[in-house]
Amino acid sequence: MRLELRDNNSSQFSPLHTSLWLLGLLLFTFCPASAQTPLTVEEAIQVALKNGQSARVAQASYDVAKVKLEREKPTGTPLLTGIIGETLQSYPKILPIPGEPSALIVPSSSTQATLLLEQVLYHPGLKEARTRYNAQVGGADWDYLHDLHEVVRTVRKAFVDVQRAQAGTHIAQEGLAAAERYQTLVKRQIEAGLARPVDTFTADSQIAEAKAGLHRAENELTLAWLNFNRLLARSDESEVSLVASQEQREIPAKPDTSIQNALAKRPDIKMLERNIEAAKTGIVLAKLQSSPTLSLRGQFSQQTPTALLPQNYMGITLEVRFPLSDGGKTRQDTLEAKSQTKRLEALMEEAKQGIRMEVRQAWLKLAEANEAIQVANTQRKEADNLLMVAEKAYEVNRGTALEVKEAQRRWREAMEKQNLANAESRLSWIEFDHACGETLVPLNPTTLKMQLPPTKARRK
Repeated sequence: MRLELRDNNSSQFSPLHTSLWLLGLLLFTFCPASAQTPLTVEEAIQVALKNGQSARVAQASYDVAKVKLEREKPTGTPLLTGIIGETLQSYPKILPIPGEPSALIVPSSSTQATLLLEQVLYHPGLKEARTRYNAQVGGADWDYLHDLHEVVRTVRKAFVDVQRAQAGTHIAQEGLAAAERYQTLVKRQIEAGLARPVDTFTADSQIAEAKAGLHRAENELTLAWLNFNRLLARSDESEVSLVASQEQREIPAKPDTSIQNALAKRPDIKMLERNIEAAKTGIVLAKLQSSPTLSLRGQFSQQTPTALLPQNYMGITLEVRFPLSDGGKTRQDTLEAKSQTKRLEALMEEAKQGIRMEVRQAWLKLAEANEAIQVANTQRKEADNLLMVAEKAYEVNRGTALEVKEAQRRWREAMEKQNLANAESRLSWIEFDHACGETLVPLNPTTLKMQLPPTKARRK
């Protein structure tokens, strides 16, 4: 598409049109995209998971855990070792041998280069070791997801805080506008001889209180933006239009189904399940560590030749090891593994009880928040009517300035309570979703840079 701006009296661009066109081009080029495109809470979460410092810390912790587990991975790969040595003697040893009267037995210096290859052919518990490794990897995966669930909850709460602060600023602006209208009314009433000059002090105090309230609301909005931008790794001064979800959700009649869903999908429960599986496998491995092992060893050496040692040597050894006594290490390791399993099982029961209470508490908060909204809406209607009556009574000289001031104060408080009740309701849903293990965005490989295979596939 081509845009042409031409002067009516000329076929060329006029200077004014050219300047306007260049100004529009500069504004379009340098205007940040974030100021043009509204941001939903789902998009904010995606940005925080991709760029936020909390998500990066979680990713780094996950990488460290995977490296530690990879170091202990039971692969069964051979061990190859190279050895180079130089030996110096005080004086050489010469032994007369028939046909070779000056045979060198021990030279004054000798060099040896050896290549050792060791391969375990049979080790009891290799299958169990792989099972434990897979369980430990699964535990690390779910621990990572647990950290990301916390990131999602924090971003959602920061999103609501910004919108609450924006609404608070708008309420404060409305309060200041109402105080200014009242000040104009007082002046008009005094000029008409229907009010006393002392009422101007009441109107002025209303203006001062409204300006102070607006200043506090603007400061709260600034802090809310700073926190939101910090979570999304944006510049401190960045502001964007936030789009709230208009979906109306119904509170479950009972929390039982939500509790069952939470116990089935919460990352902390899944992590404990994998850790318990690894601990139980550790008991089997602890008992098997005193079993015999079969290994193959190959050696190739090049050394300084002597009368008794050739220059090159090659050998293969089949080795069977029988641990006759380990000083009670097997028994102690087994007891430690059993104790660790009991500890994790106790933690699992405690976590399940805590989740049941957490979900039920969040469910109760939803009902309380819904009731608070209804109360706030009723108080808002009452405050609107009282303010209207007070102002009308003052206009006809049947009310006082103090009555109008009190009505405006109650009106501002009612609007603030209404805003707070709406925000608390949204925050209650966030806590309820978090308690149930729900997130607004799918935590999939494209957002997390990792994938959670099914547990059965891991065990295979």
